[in-house]
Amino acid sequence: MWGVVAHAFMVCWMGVSFESVGGQGLLKGNAIPCDSPDGTVIDLATILGRAPNQPCLTCLCSSGSIKCIMETCPELATCPLAEAQTQSKHNTTSEQPPCCPKCRTCTYLGRKRQNDERWRSVEDNCKAMTCKAGIVTTSRLQCFSPCRDENSIRLPGYCCQLCRENPIDEDTAKRDPCLQCDVVQDEWYHCYRLACPVLDCPLNLQRHLPDKCCPECRHPGQRSFRTAASEVPRIAGHCTFQLKHYPLGEVFPVDPCSKCHCQAGGLTCRRFTCPVRECHASAEFLFRPNVCCPFCHFETANSTDGANAIEKAEIPSSSCREIARNGSLVFYKHNSYWKQSTCLNCQCRNGVSACVTEECTPSEPYHCPKGWAKLKPRGQCCSHCEQLEATCSVFGDPHYETFDGLTYSFHGNRSYVLSRECVLDEDDQAAFSVITHHGDTVGGSVDRVSLYLRLIPDKKPTVLQLAEGKTLLENNLLKAIPHNTSIYSAIKNRKGHLEITVTKLGLRLAFDGRGFAELTLSVAANHKGQVCGLCGNFNNDPSDDLWIQYTDYVTNNTQKFGDSWRFKAARAPVRCKTATGVAALTEAKAYDLAQCQVLMENSFFKFCRKKLNVHRYYKNCIKDVCNCHGNVTKPCFCEAIEAYGTECANKYIWHLWQPFIAVNQLPVHPECDTIVKPAGLVKSGERD
Repeated sequence: MWGVVAHAFMVCWMGVSFESVGGQGLLKGNAIPCDSPDGTVIDLATILGRAPNQPCLTCLCSSGSIKCIMETCPELATCPLAEAQTQSKHNTTSEQPPCCPKCRTCTYLGRKRQNDERWRSVEDNCKAMTCKAGIVTTSRLQCFSPCRDENSIRLPGYCCQLCRENPIDEDTAKRDPCLQCDVVQDEWYHCYRLACPVLDCPLNLQRHLPDKCCPECRHPGQRSFRTAASEVPRIAGHCTFQLKHYPLGEVFPVDPCSKCHCQAGGLTCRRFTCPVRECHASAEFLFRPNVCCPFCHFETANSTDGANAIEKAEIPSSSCREIARNGSLVFYKHNSYWKQSTCLNCQCRNGVSACVTEECTPSEPYHCPKGWAKLKPRGQCCSHCEQLEATCSVFGDPHYETFDGLTYSFHGNRSYVLSRECVLDEDDQAAFSVITHHGDTVGGSVDRVSLYLRLIPDKKPTVLQLAEGKTLLENNLLKAIPHNTSIYSAIKNRKGHLEITVTKLGLRLAFDGRGFAELTLSVAANHKGQVCGLCGNFNNDPSDDLWIQYTDYVTNNTQKFGDSWRFKAARAPVRCKTATGVAALTEAKAYDLAQCQVLMENSFFKFCRKKLNVHRYYKNCIKDVCNCHGNVTKPCFCEAIEAYGTECANKYIWHLWQPFIAVNQLPVHPECDTIVKPAGLVKSGERD
């Protein structure tokens, strides 16, 4: 304050009158005239020839002379952390030092909130939010409504029962200063207990004043405040709390009652509100380490004395008295139930506790079926079988056993969706799809399996092919086994089958690599009700497994069911030309035309495209498809693809790759024949 007074005298000597806000402490000198309209801001730097030392001084032209007013700074005693000081609201000269410190504000759901501002949730009347120096604390109201029913009322928009008389007397307020009441309609009292806001200052700087509910932060001096630069976590990438940095999105504990979440708009903390607890005069509140709420503790060594003393208080004789695990003395009303321990259930009957040990019934299965495990949930007495995964199998000529246990046979000679994440139509992107590719033999057995993985939406999927001979291709590039990536792992299991595991999606796929395949697909329990295909819908109900794709009905015709799940690729970018123009495409022909793109886009052919002209084969593929009239043993696009693959392999692949890999067959398309190594071709180095 000495600096303010000295500066005031200097201004008076300069001929400028000074008065404090409210008209107190008026100091006058030789007034300097001004001809500006009343209220015009006068720049002190022009009068003094430099920026003033006192930034909170605002000078205006008033009644023909200059008058200066000292701004009063707000009280920051309850502010844990102030923002960097701002300039005077009138003087905006860049050289002017800051004026008043300002407490940090909060941003909640896009709206700015001031320090100590409290508001309620519009969705939950019992949820309250408090802004404290940039931190939003959310907590639930603990109601305090000890009034009798005839003196109480329930009103919409209020969390607690309202009392006609204020239930908080002087003694109650002293025992629990956190109890508070709001007056409703000048007649009713809405009383509750609310958790204190989280403070952004170290514990050694927090102080708890007598008869005050919540602690406050201790400041360095009377007019000195803890300050920090304004921070936007969305830009900074972190939140600062008690001088520590927490990454954006991290949730961390503050104390046994609170957890905070670093969000783009700032810190939001959830704090548990301890219930209203009343102890007898012979007891006191006691906190245990790492326990949020206090309990009643008796000074006497014999707990029975304290218990007897409480019995004399105004507690109904029909209530039951129990000692909780943390040492609290708990009373239960007549006809109430509680768990004394995991397997001990108790009931209060007219002041007497009756407890019965829960027995696990013989109906509980001793052994759980495959894919299930015997688990005992926390807080429950008995174990039960809980499903961890379900398995679908394809075997024989081929036969299918769905996730839900339905067995049926289906013969196909194309590609089919074995299982995938359910989608509404063909344009939707599934996180995974398992496609089986059937040969043109009589039985239509599974020759190869493709697994499409799309872990990132709108990105090209990772395509895995499990082919004959237990070979694996990733995006048409051959991979050695075992093989591990961030997306999947590939091994040969105990049976010698090629097994793919996708941990992030909870998938496991095993293929024996033979013409008459043994194929198993296991999915985690979180896929229940979310998968579709030849393996069924995994809802523990086999009666609705034969669900026709993109419909809402189930069929008993397995052939119709299987045909509906034929795998369809992207539409073709070309059309078949005739003498009269462009012919209309059927859905099947559009699909076949699209497969010709394999020659142009397949990663396996990338090496050969640099040495062999692929365009001739591509044109032949289009011509073959357009002239195809059905009644063929395999798709019409295969001849051109197989021809290019054979020439590529014979000229380059077998000679260059064979020293490094022991593979005699190479798949070029899921629905076409594999390229077989000629019998007379030997590895380099095998000649005499």
